[in-house]
Amino acid sequence: MTRSLITHNTSPFNVNASLPYDIERGIFIIEKLQENTARLTSEILKEEKIVKLAQRRDRHDIIAEILKTARRGEKKTYIMYKARLSHSQLKLYLELLNKSGMIVNDNGVFRTTPKGLAFVREFEAMNFLFRQ
Repeated sequence: MTRSLITHNTSPFNVNASLPYDIERGIFIIEKLQENTARLTSEILKEEKIVKLAQRRDRHDIIAEILKTARRGEKKTYIMYKARLSHSQLKLYLELLNKSGMIVNDNGVFRTTPKGLAFVREFEAMNFLFRQ
């Protein structure tokens, strides 16, 4: 729209006198809102990505969860659900923990050893320090 269409008639009886100017201004405002919305959406998505990255568990978190779950002795299926792992993932972690002496298998019941309990204590202390 060109500026030549803009009228400056301020008569209260001519309602359509400022219509072209209002439309032009409205389009300008809508474009700015779209730009701001796109920018804010981009920022929100970046923050969500950071939150998702922060929510991911690393090996130490998974190991600590397995060891905490097996403190009193638990079967493989219960540990799998509690630690939110697939059977194949749990199998690898249990082999690793068994080889390192942090967990023992007593006829299908897995128990955390004193070495595993020490790992859990140290891991929780470290997480406490990072959260402060």
